[in-house]
Amino acid sequence: MIKVRIHYKDINNVQRELHVDSTITELDLSSKGIVVLENDTFQELPNLEILWLNGNNISFIEKDAFKGLHKLQRLYLYYNKIKSLPQEVFHPLKCLKRIEFSMNQISSLDHDIFKENVDLEKISLDFNQLYELPRDIFSNNKKLQNIVLSSNNLISLPPGLFEQQECLQFLSLSFNSLSTLPNRLFHKNCLLEEIRLDNNPFKILDVTVFQYTTMLKKIDILYCTGLEHVTITELVKTKEEVEHVPDAKIDFSASPVTQPP
Repeated sequence: MIKVRIHYKDINNVQRELHVDSTITELDLSSKGIVVLENDTFQELPNLEILWLNGNNISFIEKDAFKGLHKLQRLYLYYNKIKSLPQEVFHPLKCLKRIEFSMNQISSLDHDIFKENVDLEKISLDFNQLYELPRDIFSNNKKLQNIVLSSNNLISLPPGLFEQQECLQFLSLSFNSLSTLPNRLFHKNCLLEEIRLDNNPFKILDVTVFQYTTMLKKIDILYCTGLEHVTITELVKTKEEVEHVPDAKIDFSASPVTQPP
């Protein structure tokens, strides 16, 4: 692997000022004061597999900014100022496995944004301003194992949101504004091992939502202060009664729910 880290502080125009060997496989452009990613910025780097763009001031990405990066597997865009993304911006990234958007200002995403990223395994969208997600946003991402959606403004989730994620193992929905979950939200996620639901204003949590998560090891609903219509007993007994959550560890700390006898 050939890795290049750019050491000078500011890059005003990445396409014009970036002079690196086309054979490099990893490029670190973190904390370089980049504001805009223009079309064809990386077209001369066809072998790039890892791209670090975190810690910049990126607020705008043009539609063809990542054109030509057919081998890219990991893309890091966290700690920027991105508010929106073009619908097809990630479509050239056919081999993408991991993408991180944490700590941006994204409020909405197009339903086709990840359509061509069929090998995607992990996506981090935490610490943004998302208030809703399209039902089919992950419909082509059947290899997803790790989804982080915590610290957004989500007030509800569409039924079927995760129905194509049969490989999903970890899901974080903590620190949102969720008051309930669709009954069959996890009905195709039998490999799911950990769900983080803490710090949401849940009022009703139907235990049957977990009935197909047979590999589940931990459910975290710490500080769900509005939760009224569920008890620890109801969830713990699911193994004996309906085999919903075998051997699961359920963290209800600081939640006003009934303790088991």
